[in-house]
Amino acid sequence: MAKIESRSNMIAYKSAKAWAMAADKERTIAAIKIYVKNNYENDYPIFSNRLIKEEAFDLVKDDERYKAILAAVIAKENIIKAEEKNKADSITAYQIRLEKESLSNKLELSNGSATETYKRIKAYDKYPDIKHETISL
Repeated sequence: MAKIESRSNMIAYKSAKAWAMAADKERTIAAIKIYVKNNYENDYPIFSNRLIKEEAFDLVKDDERYKAILAAVIAKENIIKAEEKNKADSITAYQIRLEKESLSNKLELSNGSATETYKRIKAYDKYPDIKHETISL
């Protein structure tokens, strides 16, 4: 019978921890790889602290494979955090602009649902529709 791998990140994490406690470096690294893969598949992209802080993983922290895995995870996290910061900065810029231009009164932001308010804000910044297509060769 073929081995069936779980997509659970916690099962993979606990397996990695158990293999580390059993002093089996190869299986620890293999389970950590599955843990990383499962986190991404389950849309949990921020988890490097758990790998860093887990004392059981001291067994493999000097292993080049572990260092490469951790470096890749941290690099991916940094990209995600930068994207999230850009989103937050964009929202803050909109808020500042609304406050500066006193647009909150013009757009009647205190009236209606959040969806209606969002639509009014988006409509305010809307560019004119393109009336024709231009093809450049």
